[in-house]
Amino acid sequence: MRGHLVRRGDAWRVHVYVGRDEITGKQRYVTRTVRGTKREAEKVCATLVVEASKGKFTTKASGTLDGLLQDWLAHLAQNASPSTIATYRGYVQRWIVPRLGDKKIDRLRPDDFDRFYVELRKHLGAASVLKIHTILRSALQQGVRWRMLSENPAALATRPRPVTPPIRPPTPEQVARLLAAADEYDPDLAVYLRVAAVAGARRGELCALKWADVDLADGEVLIARSLALGTHEVVEKETKTYRSRRIALDPGTVKALEEQRQRSENRAEICEAELVPDAYVFARDVAGRVPWRPDSGATGRFLRLRKKAGLDTIRLHDLRHYVATRLLDGGVPVRAVSERLGHATATTTLAIYAHAVPATDRRAADMMGDLLDGPPEPGR
Repeated sequence: MRGHLVRRGDAWRVHVYVGRDEITGKQRYVTRTVRGTKREAEKVCATLVVEASKGKFTTKASGTLDGLLQDWLAHLAQNASPSTIATYRGYVQRWIVPRLGDKKIDRLRPDDFDRFYVELRKHLGAASVLKIHTILRSALQQGVRWRMLSENPAALATRPRPVTPPIRPPTPEQVARLLAAADEYDPDLAVYLRVAAVAGARRGELCALKWADVDLADGEVLIARSLALGTHEVVEKETKTYRSRRIALDPGTVKALEEQRQRSENRAEICEAELVPDAYVFARDVAGRVPWRPDSGATGRFLRLRKKAGLDTIRLHDLRHYVATRLLDGGVPVRAVSERLGHATATTTLAIYAHAVPATDRRAADMMGDLLDGPPEPGR
């Protein structure tokens, strides 16, 4: 490997030869600008020559960002859930590829991404722009590992500022109205929503619930799996934390599940069928073989119901927030709430719902106040 210096005004331009491009055959150079003395520039040149001789700048043929993103998604699919891949692919195809997809990855610079994020903020919220930044940074970092790049330009870009919207769970009165409307218009959905408002389980976890997971005698359900939306179909996967958990139910919810079981058996009998041994609690067919889809089966039905109930501001996921905030406000220990929600640790629960934890240091506050206000009165 070799290098040379070029004087540019009050600076030195360092050029180090690192080989030929595999496609074009053109010579490739790593360049650096040194604003200092010639001796300082020579030191930088020597360092780059050593790094080049060790293969640091040896890369595969330069491809486009679109090509790298597709390879990265395929690589990521080995470990990530189908819903995660589908979400990432949606961002890639709708927002990244139309604007940056045809750019050569070795020509991308941090300022390309800074301008890109400014443009995206005209169309997307801060959380979505941050997600796109995460995708780009991860994909390009994989490109570095694959020796397609010497450094990650997205890692040097300005990280979009995250904005966490405040959590506004529904009130008990709103949840009661929602359940009453569901009882009238969609009894199956009423049971689904009641379990959600008691257990705090995720949408996909409830869609994956089977009768074999329901213990009506002891009043418990086992959350052992989840359903996720893949690119073309719904797939069954493990829970988000890869752990099963048992959740206790109140008598009213147990009764609602008993009625749901009876409805399921009646429907099967009318159609001259039987529930299969591993039937889903919320199924699309009378035998219980096909579960509700998380999007149309759960969210779709919920959206139609909330419109009838006049509760357009409530989201299905807000029932999970409702469970967490009510339990914490009621003094249930954070660890118990964390286990019920299926969080990885109690720290996760506190990070999300710290505002819902009531003050527990009243005695400490009174003691410190007494110290500041002077000794107590005689006989106090």
